[in-house]
Amino acid sequence: MRPRPPAHLTGVEGALAGLKFEPAPELLAWLTATFIADDGPLNNPEHSHLAMATIGVLWTNAANSRLGRRVVGQAEFKPPGGTMGKWARARAQAQIIGWFGGLPDFLITFDAEYAAACSDPAFCALCEHELSHCGQARDEFGMPKFVHETGMPVFAMRGHDVEEFIGVVARYGALMPEVAKLIEVAKNAPEIGEERIAIACGSCRR
Repeated sequence: MRPRPPAHLTGVEGALAGLKFEPAPELLAWLTATFIADDGPLNNPEHSHLAMATIGVLWTNAANSRLGRRVVGQAEFKPPGGTMGKWARARAQAQIIGWFGGLPDFLITFDAEYAAACSDPAFCALCEHELSHCGQARDEFGMPKFVHETGMPVFAMRGHDVEEFIGVVARYGALMPEVAKLIEVAKNAPEIGEERIAIACGSCRR
């Protein structure tokens, strides 16, 4: 079954519960089995390096926004990041270690309210969006980087493939190669149809 956030983080209960973050081991297991594992029903080879990564996953009822837009998922590399003081960083590290038993390579947080209400395709798209941020570093030739001594991937955050405004494209067209490629891909039928998503998620769709 597609993992659902705890009921006490959504709806009226969630609003009254105060701000909470809770580990989601069942969601991590589903992400791994669905998108990362070689035999996963929605396997994506772009995530193959994550089979060797440590990932922490959280549900939260805390609202988040950036530049006036709602944020429903967030991936972080080597958390906690940002410009924290030593005690603030140590406190944040202690919290993460308490949740996961160590500091993961990546931490992904999901909005419980959104996850409880969105469709299966929207949830799968959100999950893959955040997994896509959990990238592998590239060398100067664009090839994946590995640690010489161990053969482990060198992990890094990956940015979006396309950064552009709809209004600019409407006025001037797809001048950026990345935008042109996105438009070309969008014309095709989705590689992952709803029936395959239904098999992976097992949720009732209306």
